[in-house]
Amino acid sequence: MRKAFWEHANELSDLGAEVSRIQQLLSDEFHEPRFQTPTFSLEKYIDQLFFPEWAVKHHITYLSISDTITAIGLGNIAKQIRENQKFMISLDDFLLYIEFIYNIVKTVTAITITGDNEHTKARDVSLQIQRNIGIDCARLNFEIKADADDKYIIVEKNAAATAVADQYISIDKDFSFKVIEYNHFLLRGNLARKKEILITLGEKFEPLRQKLKSGSYSQVAKDAGFLVNNLNLRHNNVTPGTNGNYHAFVAGMSAGDLEEWYDKTYDALLFALQADNYIDLSKKVGTLIEQIKAADKPTP
Repeated sequence: MRKAFWEHANELSDLGAEVSRIQQLLSDEFHEPRFQTPTFSLEKYIDQLFFPEWAVKHHITYLSISDTITAIGLGNIAKQIRENQKFMISLDDFLLYIEFIYNIVKTVTAITITGDNEHTKARDVSLQIQRNIGIDCARLNFEIKADADDKYIIVEKNAAATAVADQYISIDKDFSFKVIEYNHFLLRGNLARKKEILITLGEKFEPLRQKLKSGSYSQVAKDAGFLVNNLNLRHNNVTPGTNGNYHAFVAGMSAGDLEEWYDKTYDALLFALQADNYIDLSKKVGTLIEQIKAADKPTP
């Protein structure tokens, strides 16, 4: 049965086609009415006016957009697009590609949106690419997040992670970004980095344990505490004779099983941090209830 137009428009089945569309927007030439210059593409425009400063800011040695695409292992894809060849691209490669492109086209809008209206056409094309990437991410259940240094990463959507990140964004931006980073697509299988992030979350959790235990979240505190202390995170649980911390079962876990438990630990820590926030909220609700009751009492 044939699909309706909107069914086609709202699905994402060909990642290669999406890359081709973005590459076309980068390579199509245009003329900026305010400039007395020949036509140029957004890619050339960024390479000449924005890329060098962006590379210096983020301490990278790539020379251009095409050089970067080649360096991250996607040069063959760009070649196939130029030759109008249909190609397949893995989800991870697709996410890597759009993450880079989103960051680099952001350089145009970040500058021109502050008051310089001379780059109107370049800004419009850049915004269209950002919009396309945003739609692609939403269809794949990913989202774009920024850190304090204006670096944008693509992460799987996680409502709990977003809630905790928002909870800490005004007091600890670095911690907030690490909460989000755990869901980055390239961290799948990266046990070392996941461990680092979990240790950081554990450090935030530790001072809250007694507060959680004295409230209605004693089991949350107990479970999260057990996980961070017995899965080779805060302590060495895989080497025999390490101050009584060795656990043969943990030492015998496969990398896949350990990563699964790391992810469960992440969920438990997020829940604990949210529970802490709710305890504070619950106290405020209690105060509000008493204030309403007091105001509702009939005047003698």
